[in-house]
Parts: sequence; structure tokens; C-alpha cells
Amino acid sequence: MDIRDVIMLVRTLFAQPEKGWVLIRGAHYPWQQIFGRFMLPLVFLSTLAVVYILQPQVEGAPDLSPNQLFLITLTGSAGSILLGGYLIAALTPRFKGISSMDMAVALVSFAYAPVFLASVIASLHPSLQLLNLVAMVYMLYLYFKGTGILMEVPRDRQMGFTVVSIIILFVVRLFTAFILAAFL
Repeated sequence: MDIRDVIMLVRTLFAQPEKGWVLIRGAHYPWQQIFGRFMLPLVFLSTLAVVYILQPQVEGAPDLSPNQLFLITLTGSAGSILLGGYLIAALTPRFKGISSMDMAVALVSFAYAPVFLASVIASLHPSLQLLNLVAMVYMLYLYFKGTGILMEVPRDRQMGFTVVSIIILFVVRLFTAFILAAFL
């Protein structure tokens, strides 16, 4: 997985979601490469920006040191993507789709990309926080489009699969943050 390939895939995905998902499916990168060479650096950059640039500017921020907050956010986000990918791969057959850890991690990682990129941009100034909301809505759209192509969920089951799997991702993120915060 070359950085130029990743940039091309992300750019295509953002501009033409169906075509981007088809390219991602065709590339068939192992989940370890998607996570290690694409998602982890993106999560690291996003966490760095939010914790060390934006967080000191926010009133009522948690009473944790920046390093603790960085560790919780980075580990929680990365762990949520992996655990979420695993659970989504396990859930897919119930919706008549194909279970694949590679495709599930690709789905979660590439769909979340706008959220992590937006958090980097929005960390530059608190007034840019609306960009995070826009990115979240676009992430949901990308995710929905990707379920049929990557996970091969039939069209009549895509909405149900999307809703259930997004709830799973949300619960997994809360769970990992709670567990990590309890340890610190």
C-alpha cells in the first residue's frame, strides 16, 4: 500500500463514492495494511491536532493531562476501528452479506477518513467545528454506499445493516473510551 495509492483512493472516494469503493474492493488490501499504513497515521494526526491544538482552547475540557487525553483518544479510536471492523465482519452474514475482516476494516477506515481529516482542519480554530458535523454526515453517506460494494449486503438490507453497524461502532467507541479512562 503506497501513499500515492491511498491518496488516490481517498480522493476518488470523496468525489465519486461508488467508484472509490469499487477501487478499494479491487485493491483488496489486507486489514493490517489498511490499519497500519492508512488509518493509524490518520488517527495519530487527528488525535495530535485535537488534543494539543484544540483541547487547550476549549472551556470545560476534561481534567486529564494532555498526554493522558492523547493516549485515551488514540488508543480508543484505533481500538474501536479494529474491534468495530471485527464485529461488523461477524454481523455481515446476518444481513446476507459476505464476512471479511479485510473489507470490514476497509469500510470503517475509509468511511471514517473524512471525520479524522475534518478534525485536523477544525482543530485550527473552534469556529471550524461545524466542519466536524458535515464530515460526520458525509461519513454516514460513504459508509452506507460502501456496505453494498465492500460487504456485498443486498440493497434491500443495506439500511438495516448500516443502522445496526453504526450503532455497534458508536457503542464500541464509548466502551473503549470508558475502559481506557477507567485505567487512567
